[in-house]
Amino acid sequence: MSLGPGTSELTPTVVDPPRMPARLDTVRRQFDRRAARFARHEFIVREVGRRLIERLQFIRIEPQRVVDVGCGAGGARKALLERYPRADWLGVDLSPAMLARAAPPTWLARLLPRRRPPAHLLCAEAAALPLADDSADLLFSNLMLHWHPQPHTVFPEWLRV
Repeated sequence: MSLGPGTSELTPTVVDPPRMPARLDTVRRQFDRRAARFARHEFIVREVGRRLIERLQFIRIEPQRVVDVGCGAGGARKALLERYPRADWLGVDLSPAMLARAAPPTWLARLLPRRRPPAHLLCAEAAALPLADDSADLLFSNLMLHWHPQPHTVFPEWLRV
């Protein structure tokens, strides 16, 4: 999975999708505004994510690349990398402010030796992922689809990736 030159681990890469639908732009602005307060209200996201990850035990694959679409502040990252320790993790979200919260919070976190494959962040729209065909082995998404104004356009894109 190539993220382009100059992309460093956990530095959000912003990709502006062509002609984003008006409602999707509104969703982006809402999450950008609420990013700082999101942690206080994300209990339902954590609980649903925990249950989704529990069910991954029934899927017998060892993915090399996991794409977490609608990753927000990266809440599922740790659990997904524990479940798939050899996988590269790519967090994709529409909100740059939410992705900024997914990056390591301290300089110390950046200095610690890497014990697992790299993780990357990408700001992009779920129905127009700037990824190559068949570039992901597992696509994970938790409570993102209902925010999209045209969810029927998201599924073909996920199948492509």
